[in-house]
Amino acid sequence: MAKILITGARLWYSYNCINLLYKDDHELYIAGSSKLSMALYSKYIKKSFIYPDISERSEDFIEKILHIIEEYEIEYLLPVYEETYVLSYYKDKLKGKVKNMLPEFEIIWKLHDKYSLYKLVKKLKIPAPITYKINEYDPLNLSFPVVLKPRRQRGAMGIKVIENMEELDHYKKKHNLEDYILQEYISQDQYCTIGLAKNGKLISNTIYHNLEEYPYKGGFGIVRESADIKIINQHVEKIVEDTNYSGFICADFLKDPKKKIYKITEINPRISPGLMVAYSEGINLPGIYLDLIENKKISTVFSKGGKGTYTTLLRIGWLLEVIFSGNFNMLRGFFKRKKNKIEDVWNPKDPVPFFVILAYLLLSLVMGIKSTDAQQSYYYRGAVFKYKKFLEDTTGQFE
Repeated sequence: MAKILITGARLWYSYNCINLLYKDDHELYIAGSSKLSMALYSKYIKKSFIYPDISERSEDFIEKILHIIEEYEIEYLLPVYEETYVLSYYKDKLKGKVKNMLPEFEIIWKLHDKYSLYKLVKKLKIPAPITYKINEYDPLNLSFPVVLKPRRQRGAMGIKVIENMEELDHYKKKHNLEDYILQEYISQDQYCTIGLAKNGKLISNTIYHNLEEYPYKGGFGIVRESADIKIINQHVEKIVEDTNYSGFICADFLKDPKKKIYKITEINPRISPGLMVAYSEGINLPGIYLDLIENKKISTVFSKGGKGTYTTLLRIGWLLEVIFSGNFNMLRGFFKRKKNKIEDVWNPKDPVPFFVILAYLLLSLVMGIKSTDAQQSYYYRGAVFKYKKFLEDTTGQFE
């Protein structure tokens, strides 16, 4: 049994980590940036903590983490969400005080920036959407529609499809051009991965495809199915090897319907909802994380496909949204999509976290879809990495 501090309590996959590690009889501590965080209310944790904003008060955040580690004699640190970025930035302060496997901040910064990621994968001959800085855009090599995308945001935040040059000129006047890129438009047939690597070797990788998302026009995956796509594993292996990567790594790919190839669009150096997709395949990533820290010999393990997860809580929201929108054709196969999949939030033995996130979902539904975006911004406030705080230390280093 080990004492483990898990951070990023807002995310339901931090709660997944609690469930998986509790089964192995570990003593668990959890920390997050808000009392709304569902994982704080699990009966499986020894003690919970609230920490300051990870970016705006990064030094206070680190001091809080160090205080918890020292006072409760924490042995292992397991970051879940974007606090990984800040913990990596202050990695030297953690040295000798707690065991962890964090990527180097220089690598995180390079992969987090979609333009520098594009240059890296181009060098490695990994397919990717054609990408330009806005001021370097060449309409002869990339025709409309194109995608205006923030270089350093997460998920679908800030993404806009641009139909013509007039529209692009309009957006150029409104945005800081250095913060955005233009990218080839590809239909949204997305495949995601979650894996673990150590010293440049990919130890495990699970590929999954979202069958449903909430909101349904592009949001969180709420029904996910694992896949066996060897070329995607090879692409991730190349990146891991080239960067000598260690830690959790998640990548997003879009399937090009014309060329039938998978093009990489994003990498996140953290855990994702794919954690339980991996577990549905018998892959316990938190357990592997601890074993890799202890230098135990681990056989490589990759997803075989056909398994997956579903989130009943968010499926209710999806169902109501689809019905109210009148898109009834999307309901086809609603129940069949659960086949060979496990629930990833509801635990009848530990029900309180479920009702905490349910309260947030109901609030979002009541206030409507437009307000949901604002509520999501509020819900994640203090939990997301704000790169501008760290930009001065990194400008020009990884271009």
